[in-house]
Amino acid sequence: MEFSDIEDAELVIIAGQSWFLSPSIPLQSFFLDGRVRSYLHNRDVIFVNACRNMWLMTARQIKSYTREIGARLVGHIVFQDNHKNLISALTIVRWLMFNEKGSNFLLPEAGVSKKDIDSARCFGNVISDAYANNTVDNLQEELLKKGAIGGGNRPS
Repeated sequence: MEFSDIEDAELVIIAGQSWFLSPSIPLQSFFLDGRVRSYLHNRDVIFVNACRNMWLMTARQIKSYTREIGARLVGHIVFQDNHKNLISALTIVRWLMFNEKGSNFLLPEAGVSKKDIDSARCFGNVISDAYANNTVDNLQEELLKKGAIGGGNRPS
């Protein structure tokens, strides 16, 4: 990886998935790469997690990675499939095996809801305001107010 075009970035937003209660293997590999570790040192990081559910262990591992690297984890946003576990498992398997993401007469659409994806813009405003007003230390709290974890307060 080459970072020369973004060398002066204050904030790095990293998006990844949880696989089986842990960061996905590609995400783990990303954090273990020497160039990535060097680049992230002394930078603010926001982690955006797309998952089916059970993201807490991933969040803990990302926090550990950033601490090891010397980066500052200033925010965490979760986009998760909010269907019941068995329904979610069935829709994901259907999507992966048959490339059918949409709903049908038996199952809802697979993955993160379109409403949650469409609402993501609210987080950009919160992040931008935090950097403009020098209130980054309170960023996660402000993200939580907008439903960054759980999605309950996300605007329609």
